[in-house]
Amino acid sequence: FLESPRYASGYTALFNTIGFITEAHMLKPYQDRVESTRAFLDIITDYMQGHSQELIDHKTRAQEYDRNLEHLSLQWELDSSKVQEMEFMGYRASYIPSKVTTGDRLKYNRNAPVDISINYYNSYRTTDSVEIPEYYLVSAAWYEVPQLLQYNGIQMRRLKRDTVITVESPNVSSFRFLSSPYEGHFPLLDLAIEKRTQERIFRAGDYIVPTDQENVRFVVSVLEPTAADSYLRWNFYDEIFQQKEHFSAYVFEDTAERLLEADPSLKEKFTEWLEMDPEREKSPYQQLSYIYQQTQAYEKEHLRYPVARILK
Repeated sequence: FLESPRYASGYTALFNTIGFITEAHMLKPYQDRVESTRAFLDIITDYMQGHSQELIDHKTRAQEYDRNLEHLSLQWELDSSKVQEMEFMGYRASYIPSKVTTGDRLKYNRNAPVDISINYYNSYRTTDSVEIPEYYLVSAAWYEVPQLLQYNGIQMRRLKRDTVITVESPNVSSFRFLSSPYEGHFPLLDLAIEKRTQERIFRAGDYIVPTDQENVRFVVSVLEPTAADSYLRWNFYDEIFQQKEHFSAYVFEDTAERLLEADPSLKEKFTEWLEMDPEREKSPYQQLSYIYQQTQAYEKEHLRYPVARILK
């Protein structure tokens, strides 16, 4: 399966550490499951003891390789063009009438073992990647994120004073959350980001996270907003999706008219925006909202990702 960072083996891979997820099948007796899991742990422990220096050397080389990466994959999809055959030892299966429900049930005949040749898909291709920046700037206001970075051994330092910095600033242009809870969260399913180069004020105490460190894969995988399991996707920055300040249409209508008359470039942008989607002409409120978002009254933090990038 696609072992993204949410899974134990995907998480360890971010640190160039080999991870295993064992499965003791529920159809086997409990004692057999316990003993097979223990046997696996014994074998792994013995191997690590006998090959410790080799494992350390491989990890060191992998970390050095990562420090020189210029791009990193963020999303993947199954590559069905790459397939290999695998011999699978199973039991003959059939569907028989259920004694509980009104349908049929799956039944394995454990007296009829069978060897089956199946297709095994174990290759994925990149669908989204990113150029690794030189630094990430992380707001201290969302304190859980710096804490998690520290827990994972990420090197960073704090700004000593308020500073204006020119950065690449990601802004959310569209999004959709999962409609039902998953692992105690409502993760972001769909997410589109618009990157803007702009000056932003960073406050004393905010964090500078360099990417020139051995665990750069972890840094990029949690701080890049569109990464498969970024902190943004897992609800650590949900406040940015709520717009706190709004306008009253009957009051703002006159203001919007004056703004368009006084600023030809704004009027041109508004006209272009309107023509991009015929549906927008059906919503006067949406039109006023677009104009409002171009004013200083609109809160800059709305849909602005609190993590910025400084490119190399």
